[in-house]
Amino acid sequence: MVKVQCPERGITGMREAVLADKRLATGEEPDVSGKGPFFRDWNPDAQEYDAQFPTHPVSRARQTLAHVARSASLDEAVARLPKFELPGGTL
Repeated sequence: MVKVQCPERGITGMREAVLADKRLATGEEPDVSGKGPFFRDWNPDAQEYDAQFPTHPVSRARQTLAHVARSASLDEAVARLPKFELPGGTL
């Protein structure tokens, strides 16, 4: 198991505000009904925005997990251990 925690520093919501401002600047109308996402296909936490916001907690967490994925290895003895049951089935 890998647990990554990246606290948000400074003013919160800057990523969302900047991305919303960019969409508004293109003339896109937001949905203010409160029934759905603020914009169509709205996901300000999408990986495509990480380069613009490298210090945002989501970006930092993804960077850390990518580093772990590239550098972690599983010892052969651990790999041979029996699988264990999860609530949804065997891992």
